[in-house]
Amino acid sequence: MPDQHTDTSTTITGAAPSVAVVLQRAADIAAEHGRNWFGVEDLLAALLTGRTTPLQVHWQRQGLAALSFTELRDFATSLVPVESPRRDGPREPAKVAFTASGPLEAEYTALVEQA
Repeated sequence: MPDQHTDTSTTITGAAPSVAVVLQRAADIAAEHGRNWFGVEDLLAALLTGRTTPLQVHWQRQGLAALSFTELRDFATSLVPVESPRRDGPREPAKVAFTASGPLEAEYTALVEQA
């Protein structure tokens, strides 16, 4: 019987250490729920749980209460920093490289390429 698993690998360059922390937390959340993979749902949970998150800090600073989805989206977008004047970061722009192998390789790769 052929292997039915599709393995994936994602390499990220130029990410802040906080991104690695959130990705690891998302992987932990998936493992806690008995999965060998994590998705955007786990990532969202990781962004909103754990130690104090940047979203929580900004939320508290502005004294926000319940928001609609549109208000939450706009708030999150407002937190995106502008160009950094510091030159001690990566030399190249951030990149994400995705690879897959297995029965769903073409489908997974097409999903990422369409993003």
